[in-house]
Amino acid sequence: MSKRFFYYELNLLEPAIIGYGTQLDNIVKSKDYIPGSTILGLFVSLFLKKGHSIYKNKSQNYTDYFQTLFLSEKVHFYNAYPIYLTLRNNVCFCYPTPLSVFGCKYYDQSKRKPVNHHFKDYVFDVKIPDECDNTKCKSALEHKNNFVYYDDKLRQYSVCKRIDMHNSSDDDLYSFEAIEKDNRFYGFISIEDDIYNKYSDIIRDMCINTDSMRIGKAKNRGYGKVEFVSPLREKDVSFMKNTNNQNQKTLSVYCYSDVIIKNEFGQSISPIPGDLIATGLNLDISLSYWKNESVVLYNAKRGMPTEKQMTIKKGSVFIYSGDKDVDVNELPMSIGYWQNSGFGKLIYNHNRLWE
Repeated sequence: MSKRFFYYELNLLEPAIIGYGTQLDNIVKSKDYIPGSTILGLFVSLFLKKGHSIYKNKSQNYTDYFQTLFLSEKVHFYNAYPIYLTLRNNVCFCYPTPLSVFGCKYYDQSKRKPVNHHFKDYVFDVKIPDECDNTKCKSALEHKNNFVYYDDKLRQYSVCKRIDMHNSSDDDLYSFEAIEKDNRFYGFISIEDDIYNKYSDIIRDMCINTDSMRIGKAKNRGYGKVEFVSPLREKDVSFMKNTNNQNQKTLSVYCYSDVIIKNEFGQSISPIPGDLIATGLNLDISLSYWKNESVVLYNAKRGMPTEKQMTIKKGSVFIYSGDKDVDVNELPMSIGYWQNSGFGKLIYNHNRLWE
């Protein structure tokens, strides 16, 4: 089913604590992006503020509007990732750092005049250099975290955070890590063509005249206030299927978000089988890079967290080849479970984003 995409930007008016309760010692950690599940919850809140109902009359049956928009998998809420404004006022969209990117451990693009240490995407490359190509360094290369953006060359970006300290009711000291205010994020909402005419105006209307929108934890303590920078607008997302020609025998698949896939027995599996992308594709393990993580979401209806799920971490990169040409435009943009909450999003041939 073909889809159309809305593009949005969110600006943090207050620090935001975004996470699933991950804790390091006495510090409650925050994610450095806004998950699709958080965006979905935000739009449910806006849906109710606009006077729509979740249930039919006083029954426990969902209304058609709520069922279609938030539970049917026909509308997907993508993760919101950072926007970086360069010193030359260029607006750059950040992506989770591909695991095919290697850099010198001394590489630090946050400095005003960074030393020219090594930082490169090695997708499709068989051989990774042993050391930094800076003649005065020669340190070993390593995977990089956080985000990347392209501005004349590939660069690294880290979201600005802060740590706030609090006292609990029994005077124990604990801390929250929070994304600093004035950080800006971009994201997408996809809607299938067969429901677009009926539901697109409702989605647009949710983002108009919105006041006191809040996301994340500690919303009643001065955290999490956000605003839409501009009204929703449709956007071409052909960058997710980068190709110079439609048909090709070898392609890279980059996980734009965490991916959850399972076998016929309900067991999480990794890596992504080629046949899940297109019939006849074979995974080249020697050129692929991936990591696994566990994730826990929050079930608002039950008022408790979900069970842990194993994910293929965002930024993972898989290389596939086949005997027949593959039409990239026919490949799925999402796979696996929880797609409406931002999971399972893919970008093909991501290396062409850096060209």
